[in-house]
Amino acid sequence: MIKKAEKLVHVQRAAIRRLLFSYVDEKDLLHRYTMVTTKGSKDIRESLIYLDKDSLIKIVQKSPEISQDFIDECVEEYRYSSRPSFQLYLLQSLEEKLTSKKFITRFGKNKGLEIWLNTIKCPCFY
Repeated sequence: MIKKAEKLVHVQRAAIRRLLFSYVDEKDLLHRYTMVTTKGSKDIRESLIYLDKDSLIKIVQKSPEISQDFIDECVEEYRYSSRPSFQLYLLQSLEEKLTSKKFITRFGKNKGLEIWLNTIKCPCFY
């Protein structure tokens, strides 16, 4: 990713679309959308709604009308969204009949996740 737009990964897609619609003409947006996605579009506004963040950022990178200052303003305004998102993870049980109380008694209060990760050999949380 070019440095110009790399900060945009920290904002929601709606903010990137607003940035594009504010500074880039629809005809130019359609042309850049076609370059990035290799698809045509009858309604560029609707097409950008369904576009993934990486592709939106690529369109910003191809837009000389959008300066680094505009990108910085966008990031400052939208990086702490008023609608935070959360991710929940469902972990596999070590034993089917192992309750939380039994688990804490057996493994200790703060060792549960560490033991579980070692059991499944999951490097993803380290």
